[in-house]
Amino acid sequence: MKLNRIFKRKPAGVSDGGQFTIDQKAEPAVTLTSPDAEPHPYMLQDGDPTPYGSAMPYKIEAEGVQRFSTGYDDGDYVCLSEERNAMIPEEYRNENGFYADHGIYGRAKATELDVVMVTHPDAFHEDEVERARDLIAVRDAPQDIQEDLGEVQGRTSLARMKADRLREELKTLETAEKKWAASTLAAGTLEHFPGATKVSFLKYGDDQVGSIQVHSGDTMLGMMSAKLDGQVVGNGSEDGKKFLHTAMSTLEDVPDSWLHEQGATTSGLDASGERVISIDVNTALNKAAERIRDADPRRW
Repeated sequence: MKLNRIFKRKPAGVSDGGQFTIDQKAEPAVTLTSPDAEPHPYMLQDGDPTPYGSAMPYKIEAEGVQRFSTGYDDGDYVCLSEERNAMIPEEYRNENGFYADHGIYGRAKATELDVVMVTHPDAFHEDEVERARDLIAVRDAPQDIQEDLGEVQGRTSLARMKADRLREELKTLETAEKKWAASTLAAGTLEHFPGATKVSFLKYGDDQVGSIQVHSGDTMLGMMSAKLDGQVVGNGSEDGKKFLHTAMSTLEDVPDSWLHEQGATTSGLDASGERVISIDVNTALNKAAERIRDADPRRW
């Protein structure tokens, strides 16, 4: 069936807005008073039976349109009054006035609820109505376009799966890098500061790194410090300062316990949680060698 054919048709003589635009009626000259009317049938009560299970009504979208859910799933349902239901095109009309969103996530396919939204746009949010019109247009597209769309959606789904898998692999690698941050730092330190024997850095209570220093015995080879105004200062070669600046960021999310596993030591915490963590370069590199040997014993 051609859904968009239905909603694009505008018979001759019909006002702008198509056959589904509600006619504007003149106000009656006489106002009649009637007894209290019975509740409209679409006014569901909590627990009322519906074709989809017991109703959990939660919103009156507009006169004659009530949205509800059920306790069985998180589906989207509406109930229409007789007057509203009579306006649904006959080929899509459910005589009981109940409509559901039976679409499949990720698939561009119009549902009976989309037909309701396009028929009664005054009862739904503008974004919902626009989406419904788009889905109806796609659903009613020629077969070759449908096949092209299906292929694109398939590729998109595959790309999304690959991206999710890549993110998981990167997360695993990042965790491994952080777990052995001390040995990585020791190796990089020797590359930029030959003869280094120790790296120490100050960590605040929120785990931010305030400063880092590289020593050879009692001699300081380089340092980097972050000031309260955000300025970062240091000494040493340009490459050395860049290395230390990067190291400060890398060490921020590394738990102290992981550093201890690689031979690092921590000074006592002060009242604000600040502490100094020291990494003996040779000890950290020996720990890295043990890790490699344990991972692949055939290399030894």
